[in-house]
Amino acid sequence: MELSKYYSLWQMQPSGEVCNVGALFISAKANKQINQAIFQYNPSLVSKENAHPLDPINAPLALDKITYPSSGRDLPGFIDDCLPDDWGRRIIAHRLKKRFVDTLTILDNIFEGASIGAIKITPADMGKPSWYEGIQFDQAKQIADKVWDGDLSQLTHNEAELSILVNNGSRVGGARPKLLAYDENGGWVVKFNREKDDFNHAKLEWACLEVFRRSGFRTAMAQLDTVGYREVLKVARFDLSPQGGRYHTITMNSLLKDPNDQDDPLYARYEDLAEILRKYSTKPKEDLEQLFGQMLINRALHNTDDHLRNFSLIQYPDGWRLSPVYDVVPDYTLSSEHQLAVLGSAYLPTLESTEAVKAGQALGLTRPNSLKIIERIRTVISTWSDILLEAGLTESELVFARKVVIENNHEPPN
Repeated sequence: MELSKYYSLWQMQPSGEVCNVGALFISAKANKQINQAIFQYNPSLVSKENAHPLDPINAPLALDKITYPSSGRDLPGFIDDCLPDDWGRRIIAHRLKKRFVDTLTILDNIFEGASIGAIKITPADMGKPSWYEGIQFDQAKQIADKVWDGDLSQLTHNEAELSILVNNGSRVGGARPKLLAYDENGGWVVKFNREKDDFNHAKLEWACLEVFRRSGFRTAMAQLDTVGYREVLKVARFDLSPQGGRYHTITMNSLLKDPNDQDDPLYARYEDLAEILRKYSTKPKEDLEQLFGQMLINRALHNTDDHLRNFSLIQYPDGWRLSPVYDVVPDYTLSSEHQLAVLGSAYLPTLESTEAVKAGQALGLTRPNSLKIIERIRTVISTWSDILLEAGLTESELVFARKVVIENNHEPPN
């Protein structure tokens, strides 16, 4: 027996206008293992003069249907990016009182709430979905405190309480508890500390983002705040336009998926990201400089979790750009191997290494430009202790955070 599922894709434009951009058909086995997905753009969209594709590599604008074979679980990247992260999946499973939820069940339970990005997916017969930016920040206090430690047993199964979580769990990746919320200053991804954390994630991530910002790279604005007694980091959403609409975003993970089965890449390089930027960015020089800076600061701050979902393209009216920096925090284990490789190694070059300039050239930068960026970052890294003090870390946390930079300046292994 084969299952057939039909969905509509909706896109909110930067102007705030919402339009149907295409139809999605998914065929699956009785056990809900996916056979394939078929996507077709709305013909009226394809004919528009300034239309943009949802994915410049895997879903170019065309009238023809596009077929995506699947390994059984994965969908094309521009669909995958709309699905909840690990935290969001756990919340949906809790609401449905299931231990596990398959991809099709997830698709059937994501269309009502707030989300990151400009795309929403609904059942084909549902019509245009509602759009909103999350809950008021103060409403987060209504959730039992232990929930932010991942203890979902503390939820009451009260529909109002569950809706706050289900409808406002972010789609930006990761297992840490988070919400989409807004206050008088705009829309935020709110990240919560947990009691068993080895350090204050909120404060340390704020400090890391400050290093990027002070180094001159486009960085998501961040603020420290509290929910009850628990400290949180509020990261400004860069998908919201000044006109009240949305900018479409797509992760590098989606762009680099295997077209034969939609599996995520098991090995990727900074050079792969640079190639995408050279082909599709409207300002490739600026974006390549930022990518180089992100690589060097990730190494300097020991952010080894530099995986492909932490890099995105964002679609402005005039085309694609590398997104602002987001989601950066040191690895407390002080392991040195990164998720992305450069120059054939997952041990990235330090600021002091001769390999750093070679890495810049591998990404498409000139030697003088690479040296200028290295020096700019080195100047900011030298103020790391001052930035940590601004973040308000405790004495024990300061010891760890200072150690991150000091011990991470050794040469990579041969």
